[in-house]
Amino acid sequence: MKSVSSSDGLTGLQQLLSEQSALSFPTVFHKLVEDLPEQIALLDENWDILAVNNSWTRAIAEVGYDDLTPGSNYKAFCERKAAEGHKAPALIAPVLEDLERGEKSSFTLNYRGDGELAGRDYETRIALFGIGGQRFATVTRMDLTELHYLRGLREALSTSIERTRQAERERIARELHDSTMQFLIGAALSLGHLRRSGVGIKAGALVSEIEELLVKAQNELRSISYIAHAHQLDGEDLAHAVTTLVEGFARRAGLKASVDIVEPLSLPGKEVQVALYRILQEAISNVHRHSGASQLAVRLVSRGSTLHLVIADNGVGFPNPLVEGVGLQSMHSRMNEIGGRLWVRRLAQGMAIVASAPLAGRDRNSGH
Repeated sequence: MKSVSSSDGLTGLQQLLSEQSALSFPTVFHKLVEDLPEQIALLDENWDILAVNNSWTRAIAEVGYDDLTPGSNYKAFCERKAAEGHKAPALIAPVLEDLERGEKSSFTLNYRGDGELAGRDYETRIALFGIGGQRFATVTRMDLTELHYLRGLREALSTSIERTRQAERERIARELHDSTMQFLIGAALSLGHLRRSGVGIKAGALVSEIEELLVKAQNELRSISYIAHAHQLDGEDLAHAVTTLVEGFARRAGLKASVDIVEPLSLPGKEVQVALYRILQEAISNVHRHSGASQLAVRLVSRGSTLHLVIADNGVGFPNPLVEGVGLQSMHSRMNEIGGRLWVRRLAQGMAIVASAPLAGRDRNSGH
């Protein structure tokens, strides 16, 4: 028996059944979908249930829905449950009328169950199609509870890892400031004492060179420490945090920097904002360490359903061909986690990184 995955959509099922007669169709349908994990029912044009698969049978038995077996009317069930106060059937019932009138050919609803199904998450899909001159519909319901639970665990793990990373960055920043920086200050003071003790012209010139190198090293450590222990997003939105980070970095690194926040600006959820902020931290850290740039430009703009973060500099750019180091790999990984994309673009002078993230994920409707 040839199996069909509902993830392929109704199209594959229609192709398999296009040569079947309308009379034999319910029997063939049942054989094709009987062992699929999704709960699937075949309905006629009057919303009478013609056939269901094993998953559908088990699910209705668990909650005692005897009026969802073959021979029952799906529309009557939805209207009855809607009258009892169940939310999902109340959303589905009017859509069935839209489908009857030909205003729609399919419908998808994500919802949280109530009543007998309280605490579980579902997705219901309804699709119309024709076989042998007759109209049919499929109702496919998927239990997403475990998927959402696993997704929550993944997000919690990602949050925990991010907090650990940030704590490590802050620890390194403190070490640089409290220990390494103090050593450099001590070395500078010793050189000052050496100069005052009366050294020759040649030795004095060497002392001046060493003092200049120490000043550069101190500035370098201040910049690295600032990026690692930068302004956070707690209680503030991405636009303000980006401006604060770039301006603070520019002062410490001696760069000319500009921040362009294009209004009106739509912002995504906090998880996506944090990911973009980390992208910016990594990008300007690369600018500081590798590019030799004197100018940095950052732009934040929302277009349609996407938020774009652009970081450009006038430095030496990436080598050709591009070999991705840990920094770029980390940025790509962050964007993949939030469903976004990251591009690296070579400019006439310098390079640009473009991070594009969705403004909104999938929202779940409340209901039954």
